Amino acid sequence: MNTEQHIVDWDSSLELAGGDHGIAREIIRVCSEDLNVTLKILSEAYQNKDTQALRHELHRVKGGVCYLKAPELMDALNNFHASIKAVPQASNDMASTYEGLLKAIMNFQEASKNLI
Repeated sequence: MNTEQHIVDWDSSLELAGGDHGIAREIIRVCSEDLNVTLKILSEAYQNKDTQALRHELHRVKGGVCYLKAPELMDALNNFHASIKAVPQASNDMASTYEGLLKAIMNFQEASKNLI
């Protein structure tokens, strides 16, 4: 899988959209726009160490991302979610997975520009 496919696997996303190119593009567009909201919510919750808000937002956004195939983004969401749920929480692991998630969101948003 090439780098762009690892960010957004178009063929798999198209299959999830029932083969409809317009629907697949719309799902990617909406997800990309929604991630702007997610970034704000995650940033505030992360700064405030509000793990409940982080969990809530991660659960919400993962529900939207599941309608397309975005391996890097889903992996980053899952990794950050696991670090938040870990007992005891390791702040280094949480910081690392948070930075990985931010990078994955930015990569997704950049890649989505070429698809919508």
